[in-house]
Amino acid sequence: MKQGVNGFQSTRLREAREARGLKCSDLAELAGLSRQSISAYENGLTLPQKEILSRLSKILNIPEQFLLDSTECNDIGDVFFRSFASATKTLRLRAGRKCGWVSRILDYLSGYIDFLPLTLPEIEIGGLSNNIPPEDIEKIALECRKKWGLGDGPISDW
Repeated sequence: MKQGVNGFQSTRLREAREARGLKCSDLAELAGLSRQSISAYENGLTLPQKEILSRLSKILNIPEQFLLDSTECNDIGDVFFRSFASATKTLRLRAGRKCGWVSRILDYLSGYIDFLPLTLPEIEIGGLSNNIPPEDIEKIALECRKKWGLGDGPISDW
């Protein structure tokens, strides 16, 4: 039997590290551990001791309970950026992890709140593309504003 904190979820450590935009070696350095130790924790080969779990949660700015949460993560699919060229792999991964967190929060809140349905206009863009022409983006934005009754001017703060 592995020694360490029972219930530790290795996937949560990787998720938190990636959401913070850190490499394994970065987290290891910040925690005063070896890269191999972080890798072993993330791959479920070893369990961290309580003191190390606390240190990792502080460094990653997450509650310790997050690293013990066995709730299934939602796969949010692809994350799109205005400029795909400037979105590095690390930035895309980081955004994807944070979107997953938002999705989990939304799922939780949905148990208590009846959200209004999302209403988007039907728009044909000829398949998903990272190179949608600016004039098409402008048309899409205008269609959304029209459907939502926002008018053409600035949107007030209420």
